[in-house]
Amino acid sequence: MAKVNDFNSSNKTFRAILGNGVLYNVPSFQRNYSWKQEHWEELWHDLKVVIKSDYQEPHYLGYLVLQNESRATTFKIIDGQQRLVTLSLLVLAVSKRFKSESDDPRSEKIRETYLIASEDIKTLKKRNKLKLNRNNEMFYNDLLKDELKEKPKGSNLLLSQALAYFEKCLDEANFTKDSLADFIDLLPDCLFFTEIQVNNETNAYKVFETLNARGVQLSSADLLKNYLFSKAAEYEKEGENELQEMEHQWENFVTNLGDDKKATDVIRYYWNATHEKFARKKELYKAIHEGMNSPEDVFDLIEGLVRIATFWRSVHEKQSPSTGFDLEDLQEFEDLSTTQEYPVLFSAHLSGLAKDDCTALLKLLNKLNFRYSVAGKNPNDKEKVYAKLAFKLFTKEIRTQEEIKAFLMSSKLYVDKQMFIEAFKTFEFKPANAKDTRKAKRLLAKIERLPLNVLDPKLSLEHISPTSAKLEGSNWLGNLTLLDAKANKKKDNDFHASKKVYAKSKYGITKDLASEPEWTTDSIEKRTAKFAKIIEDLYRIS
Repeated sequence: MAKVNDFNSSNKTFRAILGNGVLYNVPSFQRNYSWKQEHWEELWHDLKVVIKSDYQEPHYLGYLVLQNESRATTFKIIDGQQRLVTLSLLVLAVSKRFKSESDDPRSEKIRETYLIASEDIKTLKKRNKLKLNRNNEMFYNDLLKDELKEKPKGSNLLLSQALAYFEKCLDEANFTKDSLADFIDLLPDCLFFTEIQVNNETNAYKVFETLNARGVQLSSADLLKNYLFSKAAEYEKEGENELQEMEHQWENFVTNLGDDKKATDVIRYYWNATHEKFARKKELYKAIHEGMNSPEDVFDLIEGLVRIATFWRSVHEKQSPSTGFDLEDLQEFEDLSTTQEYPVLFSAHLSGLAKDDCTALLKLLNKLNFRYSVAGKNPNDKEKVYAKLAFKLFTKEIRTQEEIKAFLMSSKLYVDKQMFIEAFKTFEFKPANAKDTRKAKRLLAKIERLPLNVLDPKLSLEHISPTSAKLEGSNWLGNLTLLDAKANKKKDNDFHASKKVYAKSKYGITKDLASEPEWTTDSIEKRTAKFAKIIEDLYRIS
């Protein structure tokens, strides 16, 4: 368990962070500098607000997560490098502006305060207050010295462009020498970070996941990547080629995902699919930390992630042939909005489960999950059960659909008939929710025994009593029906006027409405109860 003193949090100004003797290192394998013009523009816009307030309006720059190094005056930057590096380039632009105006004393004072640390007592050498990763450090150092040796490329080009952008901003702001001096003197006390110091990588990962849960999007996948790469580098004495290949593989992993924000989730799903000990989000870093015992372990993990990322994307994009699952089952899986099943799907793919068994697996999961969601049960309770099934599939302890069904039915996740029917009677399908609309269409189409295509624009979902009437149960399935899109345009909000449209419908569940004398809450309750019994049968696992 983490001790209280494993974490230290406080609000600090930019001056307090860089305007002192503290040194900051970006881990060698952390992502490169990546901010682009839209980020620089947003920052400069915010700074102009501070300037216009005569430096009375503070500006909050978010979280800065640091890890203590061996020396008390040295920290590893876990999160916040993009902001710190960008601000350092703004400071450099100010320093260069004073130098261009032959004000060397001010130029040097700025550099010594924010960019260059004092001489090391042991080596008598000066070093930059910010040390960047292995791809950016040399070029960043050349920028600070104004000694560019080669034309920059990639992320180094972004560093150069950021400096040029802020030089242009300073020119366009028409600062006088005095107002520029005020700018660099007063602004650092108006810029605030919440600095969080941790004692080790495991605590840093916990901080990341806690902040992510509160909506602060940090790059926890980068922290995992940095650990994996640094671990491989420890083992490899000459392994630069291997590390470059690993970086290439990691880029393939992120590219194959199509969404780098999902990287940490996919890593955890894969880890739980291939390891017996279950890891929750905040436990993932520790689990990987304990599980990587050789460079082969690291390479195998990354190679596995590359393979599974392509599969994950195929599931998300509903590419049926690439996944082994039926298209409609994939669409229903997406509409159920659950994620705990991914380790099971990953293991089915990795273990080469037969096509028929894959099809049966997803149908089973969809049925179980739909019953589970209707009953309003906590989806997190499924996670350990699914992780256990995933590992059994991965190790081929379970191989057939019969074995899968037996495992799931013994898991106590299955919602029984009575509980499902009672819960379904008041289960709502929100009209503004596209997934709810597709779910309702799917259920009504199954009741009608129609070929399923819930994305067909010709198939319209209609509220019998409009939601504006505020009739109790207006979002229950009993108040919903199917209409062709053309017929829907002719329908009136008045039930009696709409009965003419219903009578001409080709759908039996809609045609039956024409025989209803009135449409009331009691009518909705009876129709919903009728549907509940049919759907319970359709989604029963027997």
